[in-house]
Amino acid sequence: EYMGRILLFLRLLRSIRMLSSFGPFRLIVKTFTNVLPMFWQYLVVLFMLFYFFSAIGMYCFKGVMPNVPPDSSFALSNYFSLNFDTMYSSFITVFCLLVVNNWHIIMQGYQQATSNWAILYFVSFYLVAVVLVMNIVVAFILEVFLSQWSLNRDAKLALAQNKYAKRIVR
Repeated sequence: EYMGRILLFLRLLRSIRMLSSFGPFRLIVKTFTNVLPMFWQYLVVLFMLFYFFSAIGMYCFKGVMPNVPPDSSFALSNYFSLNFDTMYSSFITVFCLLVVNNWHIIMQGYQQATSNWAILYFVSFYLVAVVLVMNIVVAFILEVFLSQWSLNRDAKLALAQNKYAKRIVR
């Protein structure tokens, strides 16, 4: 079982290497390899953001899930595992909020279990994490991709000009 997973992972790496041999995908793979070393700063910011909102969530919402009405969208969707009872489950809940996975249902469940002040927590997380931080991350990745694309285009243009100049000299 374990060796099978390792072999599948190595096969995935091989397919990524094969993608880099095709023209359009070469640029994407090159961008990905250039982004990874610089990306740790954004991962640290995301981790600190997760920790901050998880700690606040644990302080405000620990143990309140039994108070959710059984006919609510939260209960009908069976989202009871998305809670703030432990740091681990808090991180999972905050991650689901980050990827905007029915975050409004999660927010309504906590609002019904506590008070309307719960909306402040969830909307502030949405504004800070999703709107601000994730847009900065996407802008960073796009900037690296566009700079790689520009370098690639300039290199192709220089190569074409060099070939043309050699033909004229002959």
